[in-house]
Amino acid sequence: MPQAFWANYPDGFNPETLLSENLLSSEQTNRMINQAKVGLCLSAREGGMCASIQYLLCGLPVVTTPSAGGRDFFFEKDYVLTVEGAPKAVRNGVQEMISRNIPAEYIRQKTLQKIEAQRNIFIDLIQSILDREGIKISYRKIFE
Repeated sequence: MPQAFWANYPDGFNPETLLSENLLSSEQTNRMINQAKVGLCLSAREGGMCASIQYLLCGLPVVTTPSAGGRDFFFEKDYVLTVEGAPKAVRNGVQEMISRNIPAEYIRQKTLQKIEAQRNIFIDLIQSILDREGIKISYRKIFE
C-alpha cells in the first residue's frame, strides 16, 4: 500500500523520536483519522488501545490482528475484521473493509450504544455502594 504513511513520521518511523514533542495534536490526530477509510490495530499484545475506540467513534471500520489486552471489547463483526498478522492478510482485510462501504454513522451509533451500556453498569455500581452506605442521593442525576 504505497499511499500509506505514518502521520507522525512523514519521513519514516523513527523510534528515537517516539516521545517527541513534535507529534500530532489531538485535533490533528482527529483530522487524520477522518481522512482514513479503515483503522488498523496490528499489535499482538497491549492494553486497551485508545486508537481502536477513536476509530470506531469516528465511524471507521477496523482491521485487527489477533491480540491480547482488551482492545476488542467494543468490536463488532459487522465493522471489524480480524486477520492474520501478515502483510498480505492486512492488505486484503483493508480492501475488504473498504469494499463493504459501511456507513460511518452506523459504526459510531453501535459503539455509542456499547459505551452507554458500560456507563450504566458503572452508575449502577456506584449507586449500589451509596445505597448500602445509607447515602440518599441519585448518582445517575449527579453523573449526568
